[in-house]
Amino acid sequence: MSGQNRLQELTRDATGTPTKETIRKRMEWLFHDPKILPDELVDIRLKIYNDPAMQYVLNTRDRSVYNLIEKILKLQAPILFSGRRIIPPVLGR
Repeated sequence: MSGQNRLQELTRDATGTPTKETIRKRMEWLFHDPKILPDELVDIRLKIYNDPAMQYVLNTRDRSVYNLIEKILKLQAPILFSGRRIIPPVLGR
């Protein structure tokens, strides 16, 4: 299974059935060293995914319009993901 497909599967599991286990698996995929993923971050994401407003958005939005995973693969410049923000590299380095 490709990395993109694996991330999509983990995302479906984490958002469709939010548990500590499903969220941890998805978040570990995002970390270079999964051992440094703090439990607190998993707990926060669990609260977000279990929020009724978030579940409404996840269940009603058109996922084909917001397919960020496919867009990431097309990026030409290196990027650093940090929490909810994307930080572009400093030009000229």
